[in-house]
Amino acid sequence: MHQRITQDHFVDAFRSSETYKNNFTIPALHALFEYLNDLEDESVVPLEFDMIATCCEYSEFESIADYNSQYSQEFTNRNEVDELTCNVGEQGFICHEH
Repeated sequence: MHQRITQDHFVDAFRSSETYKNNFTIPALHALFEYLNDLEDESVVPLEFDMIATCCEYSEFESIADYNSQYSQEFTNRNEVDELTCNVGEQGFICHEH
């Protein structure tokens, strides 16, 4: 038995969780939902909503410098990390954990 999760349910689940409410900004949650929804559309297997797994598998970064600092990389612009990320706003992005 499956329940379809809407974008509002997805965002509300994170925002109402004492433990995970600060893991992602609201724009990041919207971008992450769209990314996961697209991923599910491309797959033959439906994704199961698991807030804990999502927090373990994805991280939000404020900038390329933030990402470079955490992963000891030397990227200079978003184009270099586009395949690894989904964009949030002008500078930020979400990345699947390595």
